[in-house]
Amino acid sequence: MTDWIPVTERLPEEGTWVFITFVDELSSGISIAYYSGNSWHGNIEKYDIVTAWMSMPEPYKEGEK
Repeated sequence: MTDWIPVTERLPEEGTWVFITFVDELSSGISIAYYSGNSWHGNIEKYDIVTAWMSMPEPYKEGEK
C-alpha cells in the first residue's frame, strides 16, 4: 500500500474507491469512499470532512502469497 495523501495535496481520480480518514460532529475514523462532483461518498453516507486518502490494495487472488 501507499502512504496517506492529504486532500490538500491532491485528490484521487473521480469515482475511484479509496481508503479515507474523516472527522465529523460525532466521530473520526477510517472508511472506504469515492470522490465525485466535489464531494466524498461512501456506501451509506456522505463525508463532509475528509483529511486524507490512500489507494486500496489489489484484490486477493487464490494461490498468491
